[in-house]
Amino acid sequence: MSETADITVSIRELQARYLQAAERGLEGLLPPDGVVRLEAEIVRRSVYQRAAYLVLAQQGATITAVCDPGLAQTLEEGTQGIVAGIPFIDRGSMSNGHEALRLRLISFETLGQGEGIQAATALRAQMEREGLFGEKRPLPSFDKTLWRIAVITGRESRAWQDIVSQWTGLPFFTPRKVEVSLQDPAEIARAILATEREPLDLVILARGGGNPEEIAVFNDIGIVRAMRSITRPIVAAIGHEEDRPLANDAADMVASTPSQAAERLRLLYTGQQTERITSELRQALQVEQSARRAAEQDAIKARAEMHDQITQMTSNLQKMSGAVADAQQRVATERQGRLRDRQEFNRLLAQRKEKPAETPERPIQGTPRWVRPTIIVLIALDLIFALAFLLHG
Repeated sequence: MSETADITVSIRELQARYLQAAERGLEGLLPPDGVVRLEAEIVRRSVYQRAAYLVLAQQGATITAVCDPGLAQTLEEGTQGIVAGIPFIDRGSMSNGHEALRLRLISFETLGQGEGIQAATALRAQMEREGLFGEKRPLPSFDKTLWRIAVITGRESRAWQDIVSQWTGLPFFTPRKVEVSLQDPAEIARAILATEREPLDLVILARGGGNPEEIAVFNDIGIVRAMRSITRPIVAAIGHEEDRPLANDAADMVASTPSQAAERLRLLYTGQQTERITSELRQALQVEQSARRAAEQDAIKARAEMHDQITQMTSNLQKMSGAVADAQQRVATERQGRLRDRQEFNRLLAQRKEKPAETPERPIQGTPRWVRPTIIVLIALDLIFALAFLLHG
C-alpha cells in the first residue's frame, strides 16, 4: 500500500462488509466522512457523454467507480493510484452484491503503472520475440458452399446462442460447439489444438462479457501459442469492445463480441457471394454486349457488301443498256440501209417494166450468165433480213 494517503479499506473488505450487511444497507460500514480510500489499478475505462466508468482491480477483486467524463479522460488503463470515493448501491444492477456496490469517484492520485499492465507489457514483448503476432491467415474461400466452424466457448456461456442466432436460416454455416472451462487457460489451449484434427474451415474463440480477471485468462501465452500453431484461421470474440486481451493480437479476425463476430462473418459471406454473382452477371452482360456489337458490325459489313454488289449490278445493267442501245442503233442503221437498197431495187425494177413494148429486149452484150441468179439470191437474202428484222424488232 502507498504511504501517501490514508488507506481506509480494501476492495475485498468493502465487498465483504456489504455482503454481510446487505439487508440493512451501508450504515456503519463507512468512515465518518463517508469517503473510503483504497489503492487500485484501472483495468477498464468506459467514457460516455454523461458519465464514465472505471473498473478498479486490487489483488483479484474489482469494483466499478462512476466519475465525470472529463476526469476519466485524464486517466489511462493500467494506471495504479490512490482512489477516494463514496460507496453507494446501484439499484439498477442488483443481480449480485459485487455488481450492486459502486464507488462515486472523488479523486484519483496517480502512483504509476499498475502491476497488471506491467505484466501484460512484459508478456506481450515475450510473445513478439517468439513471433506469435505474425502474418494473419486468410479466411476461407467464399466460393465454398458450406463453412464448417468450431465455436470454442463456455459450457454455460451465452456466446453460443449469440452466434447461432445470427445465422438462423443461413445453411452455408455449419457450426459445432466445443465446450471448455473459460477459467482454465490450459483447457482452452488444448481445445484449440484439437481442432487441427478435424475437417474444419474456421475456429471461433468466444466469450461474452466478464470482469477483467476473467478476460485476463485470454492473456495466457499457452492460448496464444495454440492459436498460432493451428493452420485454420481463428476469430477472437472475447468480452466487450473495451476488452483487449492478447489473444486478440494472435487472432486472424477480431470482433468485440460473439454477436458481432457472427454478424461480420455473415456479412462477409453474403457480401462476397453477392459481389461474385454481380461480377458473373457483369461478365455475362459484357459478353452479350460484345456479341451484340459483333453482330452489328457483321450486319454493317453485310449491308456494305450488298451495297457494293447492288452498285456493281447497276453499273453492269447500265453497261448492258448502253450495249443494247448501240445494238439497236446498229440494227436500225442496217435496216435503213437495207430499206434504201430495196427501194432502189424496186425503182430499177419498175423502170424496166415501164420500157415500151415495141422496143425489143435485147440481151446486154457482154453480160455474164451468172448475173441473173446472183440478183435473185441477193433479193432472197434481202427478204430474209427483212423478215428477221420484223421478228426481232
